[in-house]
Amino acid sequence: EGIRDARRFMSSLRVAARAKPVILMKVGRHPAGSRAAVSHTGAIVGLDDVFDAAVRRAGVVRVRSVGELVAASQALASRIHPAGRRLAVITNGGGPGVMAADRAGDLGLPLASLSAATLEAMRVALPVNWSHGNPVDLIGDADSARYRAAVTACLADPGVDGVLVILAPQAITDAGDAARAVIEAVAGSAKPVIACWMGEASVAAARTVLAAAGIPVFRTPEPAVQMFAHISSF
Repeated sequence: EGIRDARRFMSSLRVAARAKPVILMKVGRHPAGSRAAVSHTGAIVGLDDVFDAAVRRAGVVRVRSVGELVAASQALASRIHPAGRRLAVITNGGGPGVMAADRAGDLGLPLASLSAATLEAMRVALPVNWSHGNPVDLIGDADSARYRAAVTACLADPGVDGVLVILAPQAITDAGDAARAVIEAVAGSAKPVIACWMGEASVAAARTVLAAAGIPVFRTPEPAVQMFAHISSF
């Protein structure tokens, strides 16, 4: 809620952040919360912008909610390592792709510009009516081969720092086959790959397969983008 000895706090924080990822959540970001913190413990919260700049300089990932705290912990405790901020979004549904792009914009994450080689690989592997850009819309009838080709091409692109793969279940979708195709495509790559298999009963088994392979998997696009933001922030 508050800091009594700023110099000692920042010194300790810098030392800790050099050794391991440090994730921090602090209340009192807005005036109403600050008043509540004072009434609760007598803590003087201080200007949030100043605090935010200080902890960022110390190398700390700051989160705004308990949900973000859990997502950031999962991300930084996984095999995923930070590479950069440019995100590629692959999806079989236009709406979820736009949701991911909107959340990336909220967080200041740039969508990667796909290289000519990547676009050519997509042209060969995908139907003529694919999105021809990022987000990469594989179209609703996408099979495992399209997922494999798109993930492979994006991971090979030097302008892509991480990939979010989204599956929205369709009547003809085999969520398990698509998950296994993503796992095969990811093998050997050091870039972060995050999955979002939307829905419940029809994709539950596929989510288990992805998680067992060490790929973080979510039910909706926004927290998946948030996770990538935590990784790139670190």
